[in-house]
Amino acid sequence: QLALVRGPGRLTLLGQTLDDAPGEAFDKIARRLRLYVLPQYRAWNGGQAIEHAAQSAVCPDAYDFPLPLAQQRNCNFSFAGIKNNSFRAIRARERLEQTPPDGIISNYSDFCAGLLQAVSRHLMHRTQRALEYCLRPENGLFGDASPTLVVSGGVANNDVIYRNIEHLAGQYNCRSYR
Repeated sequence: QLALVRGPGRLTLLGQTLDDAPGEAFDKIARRLRLYVLPQYRAWNGGQAIEHAAQSAVCPDAYDFPLPLAQQRNCNFSFAGIKNNSFRAIRARERLEQTPPDGIISNYSDFCAGLLQAVSRHLMHRTQRALEYCLRPENGLFGDASPTLVVSGGVANNDVIYRNIEHLAGQYNCRSYR
């Protein structure tokens, strides 16, 4: 969710997920990708495994995912499209490589990097819309106060996503915390 917090119990909902949460999408995609067959990822949740695997990417731009809800003028999120596009891309690569049922595609790190970029881009796009709304002078939401962006939940633990959100907040002179 994206919410404007004006004080204790004073919240205004700006946007929310319309379907899957990002962590849920990461878990399902990591399971479909079969990252669990690799010993280094067995004990991790999907988001952790994807973030770690992405660090080994040779070609991080090998997979490009469309930006969800790009034409909608709101702050809602949708991760179902990213999840479905991921499943299709994995299935196509498995067919191409003739991956066995218990195998994993050869460029899984590149795939994870592309996925992480897509999720991060979507979160940043929607957060940017919320920041621009909140910072409009005519809304008078902050006065002279410096706004703060707080990122919480499982996604806040993802360093790649948080660094991108932190950078975005800096562009709007906002402090950011997780």
